[in-house]
Amino acid sequence: MMKSQYLELFINAVTIVIVLHSLFQHPHAGLWTALLACISVLALVLEASSWRSIARIYQGRDATGPGLALGLLAVPLLTAATAASRPGEGLVTHGAFQAALALASGQLLLIATQVALDQRLSAWDSWHARDEADGEELGTPSKARAHCSLLAQGPVATAPPPEPWRAQGSAAAVLGSLGVLGALLVIAVLSGDPAVLPWAYAALGAGTLHATLALLLPRTLTLGEGALITQGLVLAVTAASTATPPLLRLVTRLPVAAVAAGCALIPLLKTARARDGPVPTKQRVPWQWVCQGCACLLTAGLALAAIHPALWALQYGLATPRRRAVLLAWLVMLGGGLPAMRWLSSRKTVPQILVRKGYHLLAVTLFLPVLLVEPGLLGLALAVAFAGLVAVEAVRSAALPGVSLRITDFMERFTDARDAGPIYVTHFALLLGMALPVWLSLDWEAGERQGPPGLLEGAGVRARAPALAGILILGFGDSAASLVGRLWGEHALAADNPKTWEGLAAGSAATLAGWVGVALLSSALPGVALLSPPPTQGGLLAATSLSCFLEAVTGQLDNAVLPLHYYTLLLCLA
Repeated sequence: MMKSQYLELFINAVTIVIVLHSLFQHPHAGLWTALLACISVLALVLEASSWRSIARIYQGRDATGPGLALGLLAVPLLTAATAASRPGEGLVTHGAFQAALALASGQLLLIATQVALDQRLSAWDSWHARDEADGEELGTPSKARAHCSLLAQGPVATAPPPEPWRAQGSAAAVLGSLGVLGALLVIAVLSGDPAVLPWAYAALGAGTLHATLALLLPRTLTLGEGALITQGLVLAVTAASTATPPLLRLVTRLPVAAVAAGCALIPLLKTARARDGPVPTKQRVPWQWVCQGCACLLTAGLALAAIHPALWALQYGLATPRRRAVLLAWLVMLGGGLPAMRWLSSRKTVPQILVRKGYHLLAVTLFLPVLLVEPGLLGLALAVAFAGLVAVEAVRSAALPGVSLRITDFMERFTDARDAGPIYVTHFALLLGMALPVWLSLDWEAGERQGPPGLLEGAGVRARAPALAGILILGFGDSAASLVGRLWGEHALAADNPKTWEGLAAGSAATLAGWVGVALLSSALPGVALLSPPPTQGGLLAATSLSCFLEAVTGQLDNAVLPLHYYTLLLCLA
């Protein structure tokens, strides 16, 4: 029976072939297809040949594998599939695809360099220990090797010398990523396109940003998850700075501003409360007072800056009777759903994994009908919810008296082993997993073209069918797979994975049933705002089966990577 990591690599390889086939059909896509294929093959080879070195260098969250190929290639494959789904546009105009390709190349260059250096120093340690005659233990790591890694979060253990083919794989990844970056620079110079050149230079700093993220969040992310978040942060900042429709500007800038504010506020609050218990005024060091003052000023500045966007969002949500009805329905469902989830979590007879899936079903109830009739309002509400979750996590992480303990007591009922780091990541993964396909699929310009000016701007916003990817596969597929696998699963998928074939079949069937339910609901609701027709049956079956198989074998944050994978396959196959 194969291990989960190799099954995950197999699914990645199949997905790469599907995206490359779709991209190759795009006019003038030969060179870009070759560059994407090069990066994809190098990432697969590096993870397959050097995963032990990666595990030693990057001591992040415990998982069945580093997830390098899955996380590093998620955004490039998604942007490539988006470009391939619009054959009427030139690939050069798709700046997101070029940016994702450059960022992935920069990250792969740093990781491959670290792996090659680790393997070289492993061999050096072995040879040096073999020649020593002073009785020193063979497992003592060299000082050079202990300090060589930018991604290490602790002492790097000594390993036996790598096999030649493994060292060749890491060397090929270094040379290949350098070649792709060089090709991007040549394209920028020859084409005279100013949009390509900044990304080629920015790619060189992507790996450093990735390393910084790993150091700031120990035991929180795997290597692939860190790569995915790094690319997402860079592209989100770019989208926020270039968005033109008012609704899109607010939706893109609100999450970016929330993350920036959280990164600045959490360290200040933690530093201000560096000592446990009450500390007399005379014993407080000056820098604690400075941090408290800075935290107060930053909080006041954020409150003032949020007044105008909050008023605009409130007026937008109350502009039409249907939006007011949606907001009222959300209040009623949240008022009844959250206490019910808290009561359910207190029942000792209910497994925690099933309690967690209750949030998935609650999210489906909140989001699915609104996506069909008011997708613009849903996109704005998801951005507001993400900003609110960042604020709650900042208060919880700062250990503020009287507040943080209550938040932690409520949230830890729905956490698992993946939340062992300084912040809880599974809540963000679930929200972003359902929000990202919605944000990526909305036709924001339609609101300006069709809707009247003023507060009704965005009334003509339409959602493409892939916007349902996160809601259906997480709300229906993931929940059904967990329930059936927990109660009736007997045949394991992999040697190191408790998930079963019965759960996989149930997840696929539930996701397909969700699409049927969407078709029935669309025919019953007036004014359904789906821009594109439902997916084809054959492509939908293939995309659903492959994504549910990935959910069953991956050790990464499936709530985050699975919707992006499903979204990519829907664009290519369905």
